[in-house]
Amino acid sequence: MLRLFTRSAVWDGWNELSALEKTELKKQLGPMFADNFINKSTRSYNSIDTDTLVSWAKTLKRRMPVTPRRRR
Repeated sequence: MLRLFTRSAVWDGWNELSALEKTELKKQLGPMFADNFINKSTRSYNSIDTDTLVSWAKTLKRRMPVTPRRRR
């Protein structure tokens, strides 16, 4: 559930950006963001861990719920 929420938050933040901001953000977040998240032909949500999705959402200034950390 958290992954779906976070993925949607990243898309919401991404869709609010201008074209110039999107270009800069892709450079900043690197190839994993561009290839595994943005690019339709190489997209692979399952290869992106939850912490990375949360980090991207925070970079896009999206609010994330506070959840307790699981013990490992």
